[in-house]
Amino acid sequence: MADASITSTATSSIAASTTANPPESKSWADQADEIDQAEQSSASNEDAAAEINIGSLQVDESKRDNSTLSDPEDSSIEAVTSGDTMYKSAKRFEDLNLSPELLKGLYVQMQFERPSKIQEISLPMILTPPYKNLIAQAHNGSGKTTCFVLGMLSRIDPKLAAPQALCICPTRELAIQNMEVLLKMGKFTGITSELGIPADSANYIPISKRPPVTAQVVIGTPGTINKWVTGRKLGMSCMKILVFDEADHMLAESGFQDDSIRIMKAIVKASANCQVLLFSATFGENVKAFVTKIVQDLFVQDYNQMFVKKEELSLDSVKQYKVQCPDELSKIMVIKDRILELGQKVGQTIIFVRTRNSASMLHKSLVDYGYEVTTIQGALRQEDRDKIIKEFKDGLTQILISTDLLARGFDQSQVNLVVNYDLPVRHESPTEPDHEVYLHRIGRAGRFGRKGNLLSLSYACFLDRLMAENEPHIYVVNFMQPFPRVEQISWNSEEDFENALKIAGLLLLTVPKADDKYAHLNNLDKAADNLKLFKADLLDPNSLAGAIKGCDGVFHVASPVPSGSVPNPEVELVEPAVNGTLNVLKACYEENIKRVVFVSSVAASALDPNWPKGQVKDETCWSDDQLPICLIAFCGSKCMQNWYCFSKTVAEKEAWSYAKQSGLDLVTVLPTLVIGPMLQKTKNSSSLVLIKLLKEGYEELENKKRFLVDVRDLADALLLVYERPEAEGRYLCMAHAVKSEDLVAMLKKQYPNYNYPKRFTDVTEDGGFSSEKLQKLGWQYRALEETLVDAVESYKQKGFLD
Repeated sequence: MADASITSTATSSIAASTTANPPESKSWADQADEIDQAEQSSASNEDAAAEINIGSLQVDESKRDNSTLSDPEDSSIEAVTSGDTMYKSAKRFEDLNLSPELLKGLYVQMQFERPSKIQEISLPMILTPPYKNLIAQAHNGSGKTTCFVLGMLSRIDPKLAAPQALCICPTRELAIQNMEVLLKMGKFTGITSELGIPADSANYIPISKRPPVTAQVVIGTPGTINKWVTGRKLGMSCMKILVFDEADHMLAESGFQDDSIRIMKAIVKASANCQVLLFSATFGENVKAFVTKIVQDLFVQDYNQMFVKKEELSLDSVKQYKVQCPDELSKIMVIKDRILELGQKVGQTIIFVRTRNSASMLHKSLVDYGYEVTTIQGALRQEDRDKIIKEFKDGLTQILISTDLLARGFDQSQVNLVVNYDLPVRHESPTEPDHEVYLHRIGRAGRFGRKGNLLSLSYACFLDRLMAENEPHIYVVNFMQPFPRVEQISWNSEEDFENALKIAGLLLLTVPKADDKYAHLNNLDKAADNLKLFKADLLDPNSLAGAIKGCDGVFHVASPVPSGSVPNPEVELVEPAVNGTLNVLKACYEENIKRVVFVSSVAASALDPNWPKGQVKDETCWSDDQLPICLIAFCGSKCMQNWYCFSKTVAEKEAWSYAKQSGLDLVTVLPTLVIGPMLQKTKNSSSLVLIKLLKEGYEELENKKRFLVDVRDLADALLLVYERPEAEGRYLCMAHAVKSEDLVAMLKKQYPNYNYPKRFTDVTEDGGFSSEKLQKLGWQYRALEETLVDAVESYKQKGFLD
């Protein structure tokens, strides 16, 4: 194996190039020699932003990742500062005296809005002179990577072409991931960076032929960096800041302690005032004491500390379950019959094992059963590991078996389910549970406050051995003693597994029968490949998450439309419309949906008693949401139709109120009467309008205007407002305004033999509705004649006109 370097400005993406050294070897991520091998490298440069107007910076809502950071309460964070320096928490990034280029990177590239709780406290400690060392612990998904990346970028002198910041990571995967964050955040700074990680032996270049490092920021693994230092290829004289990511492991005896201390000593010797930052989600008491002593002994500066209380370390967003299995085979059966079947419905899944042999055995067993899974462990070639990670991050694979290679720091927000096939134990004492690794594994499913689920499998003989050799507190019932929210489920109960995932908000069962009332949707073009149906209850918030998990956008169209009398309109119309809509929006916010398109109704714009008579209504017109007014407006009595108008008006207003409060990207479309060809087997309220004109034979009918839109044109409108970044606010969707008499004449021309109304009476009406805003966005609609013919033909085919 050789070492690889990726040299780039902060504006570039990672591409491949090579350099070299003999391989580094360190036991860590699984129980075999886990070699941080690998790499691709690159050298590419882009000019930094020439002009930056900081006053114009704003979050692009069409691109913003609405990931919510997993913020602990202030009371759970213990900060201990040294000396007389006073720190004021940073409520805004502007409070940190950052350059305009860095602020632009935070807002435009990272799409951040404000610092997280961890960032509020730690960033002033990192960025305030005199630059003191920091030992910091923070929850998984709380934003600690931003803390140290921002700390490195902010200390760089762009005019000095020498290494000034160094970040050490335990694995090449984590080093690459941190480099991606740095490139994104520092896009406008022009700062150069280089990635130092093991390379494929095919690209080996002797270290003697490697040019000296001139990049201003270096991120890499400890073996490679140590070789560069000892080989005099990485100068330390200008080093201002040293970061250890996953510092508890980097300085633990079973980790990379020797290499890490060598690097520290080299930096202290060359640059005594270098600031050191040590970050991790976990710090055991022994490691914490050792890290503190190292920092005290080696570095001249005082140091600050920030820790999360032990009882607060577990993620509330991840539901935890233990599954006691009779034997090893039953563990495989649980994976095969429960995890893989249910895992296909909840998003991506990581299955953690202890050893490479376990990974290979489980992979082979599942493949033999006909399942598609991928496996990553340290013995794989670097290019194979890269490919596996990329495919998983791109969503091309759903289930990944991994050793603890990915337990720390691996960030994939679509991972909702983590399985401990093997319980984590300490490498130096295989019968002692490793609570720190357990916490890190949990964090793969709880990224940025998202919901998740952890299932820990074990079997009786393993438990017996633990009980015989150790204290009772490590018996599996109490294995996760620091984490009291662990419940037990039966290994052979499908219902238990389904309920566990439902409680976590991850599972909704797919529609089981082809004759279900929604099965007609399977007749849509390409439905077999692209359509997945879920059961959900709008009034049950927990039932919604599974349906939208992993989506970028959501179209909320479900709301009761009455076609007859409604005995209890508050319960049957208003509650599903209002509370159901809010439940959908809250689920979308929690799942970080990028844009929600809510199908409201022209009813939410039709009943405004204060709108000027005769004036065409546009999107600024709102129906009155005061119940007594809404119910009697234009009717003079409590009619069912106006209960519908009331429900749609209140639902849309509540939706906009929630969107404003939460920052959810919402667009609403207000269609008029929707007609056109039907897929479903039953009549609905919209189709009944035309069916009654064709069949009822009214003696007399008011010659009112009908405001119509084809269902296919409405679908086009929904896609249009979703896909166009500039779409915002409300959009009336109306294609045709036609008098009832003219509508009947058009139908008679094509279908003369039906029982049409006999005469029409004139009525006084308002000015109608305008879809000018939607048309300016690019919306087009088909001729009314086409819609009517297609609608009637579909009615005839289904027997509605018999």
